[in-house]
Amino acid sequence: MDKENFCKYLQGRNLSEEKIEQSVLILEKFEAFLNDSGRYKVPGKITSDDVRDFSARLIEEKLNTFDNWVTLLLYGRFAKNNGVVVGAL
Repeated sequence: MDKENFCKYLQGRNLSEEKIEQSVLILEKFEAFLNDSGRYKVPGKITSDDVRDFSARLIEEKLNTFDNWVTLLLYGRFAKNNGVVVGAL
């Protein structure tokens, strides 16, 4: 996943550095989830099911915060992947 350009994208949306750091952590957690589950994909191939399954993990770990959902939504917009956007809604 293109973390560097995602950070630039978030900076362009006027997010604080703290929010950007938190967003990158969640994105790294999402990437690790995809890798660990054997379904790592290029950003355009991530499905809404992948996001929903990761969402279940966030809920289990009590990390299902508004900001984390927004991060997934923004990542979907950044990656131009409507499946990620839909999964985050």
